[in-house]
Amino acid sequence: MRISIMNTQLSREGMRMGCVYDDLGVPIVINAAGTATRLGGPPLSKAVTEAMAKAGEASVYIEDLQYQAAQLIREVTGAESGLVTSGASAGLTLAAAACMARLDVAKMRQLPDSRGIPNEILIARSHRNAYDRALTLAGAKLIDVGIDDWAAGAGVRGIEPEIFAESITDRTVAIFYLARPEERISLRALVSVARQFDLPVIVDAAAQLPPRENLRRFIDDGADLVVFSGGKAIGGPQGTGILCGKKELVASAALQMVDLDVPWEAWNPPRLLFPKEALRGMPYHGIGRGFKVSKEEIVGLMVALRQFIEAEETQAQMVERIRCLAGQVAGLPGVDQARLVLDAPTPLLQIKLDEASLKRSPWEISTSLRYGTPRIAFNEQLLHQGILIVNPISLRPGDEDLVVQGLVKELTRSLR
Repeated sequence: MRISIMNTQLSREGMRMGCVYDDLGVPIVINAAGTATRLGGPPLSKAVTEAMAKAGEASVYIEDLQYQAAQLIREVTGAESGLVTSGASAGLTLAAAACMARLDVAKMRQLPDSRGIPNEILIARSHRNAYDRALTLAGAKLIDVGIDDWAAGAGVRGIEPEIFAESITDRTVAIFYLARPEERISLRALVSVARQFDLPVIVDAAAQLPPRENLRRFIDDGADLVVFSGGKAIGGPQGTGILCGKKELVASAALQMVDLDVPWEAWNPPRLLFPKEALRGMPYHGIGRGFKVSKEEIVGLMVALRQFIEAEETQAQMVERIRCLAGQVAGLPGVDQARLVLDAPTPLLQIKLDEASLKRSPWEISTSLRYGTPRIAFNEQLLHQGILIVNPISLRPGDEDLVVQGLVKELTRSLR
């Protein structure tokens, strides 16, 4: 069957007018949820999209481009080296692989089969989460450490860093640390323990921006490898991430990610990321080969990172936007309270539904909003308490009005 070109190709007019999703038949979502991957992250700035388009006009050696990205990452993080990855999760997998293989080509070739290779990464029980599986994809084995009575509400004691020393064996290759605003385990103290055993510390800081100071904070505290998302607050392409830290470890990650289908004799890469003289031959395509990052994405992230560092009072602007939205929402029929949360890294609006006046559950209302016209996605983290959360970081100009209109529509049809 012959398919009409008009049904399969984007129209030039649609591309020019910014209606690419209309041409594809994909509904646009008003993103009040934040930087969620499932929503594609925040809109890209014009500077980022223009830079990515220009990057696609020519070919470059990805090694050279990653080297220039490393220079920028070093500048903004204070780390010895850096690498653009295909998201923070891929960064964690590469970090684990780097700690197991270092610059040993034979180990790189063997992973993710880690039999006979030290492969244990220590992790506090209170740091276990759905994303730590990324570490095990490299062949690492996670070893739970400590009991956190404070986190469990069973007492006042948390996990003391010195307890990690009791779990270190000749199979241990790294210690993992989950960065979060409420964390009570001292990273500096944990690094001090790791130093006694010459072990690297991997920090998952995927969502710890803003504030911008966190780009340097974890390196300053002694972390050996730090992972950030590039497609969240930084505003880069949604599928990008940053891995930064010690030069040897970042080099190991780079070697296990890039395309190495090149003759050894003809290979002359930048030595910061690809220390050829330290290698005993060329590794095979590593476990990160499927984590390739395009030249357009690397350039886009570099531009976004510069903008993120140099941006002026974006926090104040978001506070003002969220205050205006709160004023419009407060007092709506079906709304019990519109509460501003301004002590969070990103200001939030919590909309507490008046469930006694509503005949539909908060889940039914949120679902109707999510798949309505227009589609509006809220943060549902507190929906079990009847609270819809608005995170303004991904809202475009004019989206606030659509959020209010959508709420009015759904709450009106939900009143008893």
